[in-house]
Amino acid sequence: MEAHIRKERKATTLEQFFKRVAIIDLLDRSSWMREK
Repeated sequence: MEAHIRKERKATTLEQFFKRVAIIDLLDRSSWMREK
């Protein structure tokens, strides 16, 4: 049971990481568009 919970926690942290990367990517793209 505990291993399953640990796996889920890891998945949520990965999700948060990918969301953060996506937000940073969007911000980078919008600033790049503004420069052009």
